[in-house]
Amino acid sequence: MSKRLDTRLTAVVYTLKTNIATNHTVKSLAEIACLSESQFKVLFKEHLGCTPNAYITDLRMQAALGLILNTDTPITIVAERCGYDNVSAFIRRFSTVYHQTPYRLRCHNQNMKHPTIS
Repeated sequence: MSKRLDTRLTAVVYTLKTNIATNHTVKSLAEIACLSESQFKVLFKEHLGCTPNAYITDLRMQAALGLILNTDTPITIVAERCGYDNVSAFIRRFSTVYHQTPYRLRCHNQNMKHPTIS
């Protein structure tokens, strides 16, 4: 049986999903939920199964993957749109999550869409 998301967290999740590039803090998110920081962290982990920072990173990486695979947006702009001021930090995180650089994944994906015929 799945748990319904606590209503105090609904606004937080909406804020995160609609403002992925914003530098959210646990404090600012706790304020949205009208909870103390410690209450917020416990409730968040209980309902979503991870810390707020891990959730934000996951959302950012999912957004980045979509942009990398479905657009020709430069990697620097993808990083910026996903909340990373430092492109190197973005590439390191992306590589850790997807086991290859954004550029390499994009090239591989484009090659799969347009195979060369020998």
